[in-house]
Amino acid sequence: MILSRQFAFLNVDKYHELGYKGQGFTVVNAENYPGKDDHGAMTTGVINDFIPECRVINSIIGGSGRNRHINYQGEYIPLEEAITRLNIKAFTSSHSASFDKTTMDYYKELQERYGVFFFSAAGNDAESVRKDWNRYDTAIAVGAAVIDEKGKVSRVYYSGIGEELDFMCTMGTGNGTSSASPALLSLSILLCQRYGDMNQAELREVFKSITYNMDVDGWDERTGWGIPVLPLTEKLEILETLRKGGTDTMPDKPATLNFTDVNESDWFYDDVKFCVENGLMQGDGDDTFEPQKPVTRAEEAATTRRIYEKIMQEIEGRV
Repeated sequence: MILSRQFAFLNVDKYHELGYKGQGFTVVNAENYPGKDDHGAMTTGVINDFIPECRVINSIIGGSGRNRHINYQGEYIPLEEAITRLNIKAFTSSHSASFDKTTMDYYKELQERYGVFFFSAAGNDAESVRKDWNRYDTAIAVGAAVIDEKGKVSRVYYSGIGEELDFMCTMGTGNGTSSASPALLSLSILLCQRYGDMNQAELREVFKSITYNMDVDGWDERTGWGIPVLPLTEKLEILETLRKGGTDTMPDKPATLNFTDVNESDWFYDDVKFCVENGLMQGDGDDTFEPQKPVTRAEEAATTRRIYEKIMQEIEGRV
């Protein structure tokens, strides 16, 4: 029952019906799995539920800096070699550690070179986000959410909060942010399977465009951008734009307006701010909005389409 509620809300069940179950992909759960009652068994179980045909490698990532490796079937393989040799697409981390900047820079280098994803549990401290892979904006930091019997979605009270938090996710049959991170990793694999490969920067923008806002529109330190819900559309417009070299992305955090021709005292300030922050309208150049400029039919069509797509995303997220 718990899993079926989550799958229905996230549209995982519909993806499974369409045949998307993670086949052909490999992911790494960066903790060992020595026994059925181990923490690693719980987090790996989440992945197996969400993407049952994906290969999961359980291994602590050892070493430091560029000299890092994983243990695969008793063989210690340099991390970069493992990514290419084992066709690894994503990593998730749930254990507490503190990694130096050299290591984090190396992870970013791997992201850019091979298009791999890094996810990390935000932690269960309630007052802050864990600092391991979440340092230096290396990983996508994931908080924990729950869906009750009436379908209400809420943040788990102990889920870490702070400026490092990116997104939320449900926890499968596990508990804590340790289970939310592999759940969101699983959604990323399903997205790649349906819409094609993408890198972590593109994934962030795709996630932002398909989130269910839990507390407020946009980002906040308690729930990040919200919970990404798998879309049911034939294609992702934002991904098409990104692949064509476009810049139709959402800001990393709620932005204050920097337009020279829009002041807080203007009667339309809140309306402009809302439209810009939610990607419904853009400025006219780098620092102007041209609030008195007449709207052409082409511009009206573009704005209407953005509004329609946002409404459809909200509707599909509730189906």
